[in-house]
Amino acid sequence: MITLYDSPRCPFCARVRIMLAEKGIDYRVVVVNLNKRPDWMIELNPPSGRVPVLKKANKQILPESWEIMRYLDETFPNPQLIPKLDKDRMLIDVWLKFFDDRVSHSYYRLKNGVTGASELKSVFVEIDDGLGGNNFLAGSRCSLIDIAYIPWVIRAELLLGVSVRDLKNLSGWLDRLEERDSVKDEIMVVRSLVA
Repeated sequence: MITLYDSPRCPFCARVRIMLAEKGIDYRVVVVNLNKRPDWMIELNPPSGRVPVLKKANKQILPESWEIMRYLDETFPNPQLIPKLDKDRMLIDVWLKFFDDRVSHSYYRLKNGVTGASELKSVFVEIDDGLGGNNFLAGSRCSLIDIAYIPWVIRAELLLGVSVRDLKNLSGWLDRLEERDSVKDEIMVVRSLVA
């Protein structure tokens, strides 16, 4: 059985939890306290000890959310979350670079009190513009990149007070994702962090 080394507050872990739920994959969870990271976690994922880490059934270790998500989609192809069309795959790459360059950076700057909400809000405006009339980030179907983004949008709204509801395209995208059981479950996880 697959084991996920997880932390409820971590949006990178949330990506993997949503992906596992979308695929209907049974897995075991080991919760890691990020405030007091155990030494064995550093041994499991040196040198950082970061989560998420996936231990495959064959005991092989796979760190980093993006790599775990790709592995899960290749190994458990139903439903397929990496689009077949090259243009949609290209959009995944474009959105992944945008995430790495802009989203996570602005999110953590706000979370750590370095900047105000306007910086992250401006990133959301760019995402809203990029969505245009599309239902999802890489076309007409939910894909890996939507799952990669949704944990940050949920946390920005519920934990950091940055709303996207005034952004028509992004609000519609969020509504469509919130209809999915995997995302509903993640919203409950984030709400439990507030309580």
